[in-house]
Amino acid sequence: LRVFRTEALRAGFKACWVAKDYKTIVEVARRIPDSVLQEDSALLMYHDNALILLGER
Repeated sequence: LRVFRTEALRAGFKACWVAKDYKTIVEVARRIPDSVLQEDSALLMYHDNALILLGER
């Protein structure tokens, strides 16, 4: 992804988390730059926990 808003990503990750759609969180996180993920603690938390719950970490 080239253009995105971190607020929209946070809202989407939260909705996926509530729906227990961890795979989507991981797939979307793979499409954004690592620097964005590392700079936003909420996005990083959702991503890391989704990886753990999917058994990928």
